[in-house]
Amino acid sequence: MINSINKEDVDFVVATGDVADSSESIEIAANTLNKITHKLFVIPGDYDNGDVWVKYFGDKYKSFDFNSYHFEFLDTSFVRHRFGVGWANVIGISDIQQGDWLRERLKIDGYHIIFSHHPVLIEYVKNEFLCDNLRCIYSGHLHDVFKLYFPYDKPLKTFKYGFNIVPMQFHGNSCYLSVIINDNSDITNIPKIVSEKKTAW
Repeated sequence: MINSINKEDVDFVVATGDVADSSESIEIAANTLNKITHKLFVIPGDYDNGDVWVKYFGDKYKSFDFNSYHFEFLDTSFVRHRFGVGWANVIGISDIQQGDWLRERLKIDGYHIIFSHHPVLIEYVKNEFLCDNLRCIYSGHLHDVFKLYFPYDKPLKTFKYGFNIVPMQFHGNSCYLSVIINDNSDITNIPKIVSEKKTAW
């Protein structure tokens, strides 16, 4: 899969969590992901936590501004395996510092894209973090396709809804998602399955 990713003409790559299942395997994951030749952001999942993760991957949440877009990479590892809870209703309570940071980031005018391990679940779409600057959210965690549209009023030529997406049904597949943002800010998502039914699990 990494060989396939390295052949892509992309600006950066995001790994959306659960890259290791123990402290011992985090070093192996880091050495493997470091073979990606593009700029790489790795965010923690519910299995990726503790000082060892920070040692190899740096800050658990971070931001990156590129062209006219603002990208936020969240740490939702505290959500753990509470499947019925997305980050939007707990991040401001369980991680006040990160919640305050995200509120300030989302005040920056422009289009924002968030990457997180856990998705925002449908019952929480009216949460304060889902503001009009937020274009979309990409996440992992769930092993099925999950797409949710939320009201979005920021003017776009062809798109009037923000969305929250788990890219594809990947349980058992070795795959990734290519995200293309064109000149009019429309977004195209292209799933790439490298080999079916072959993962580390």
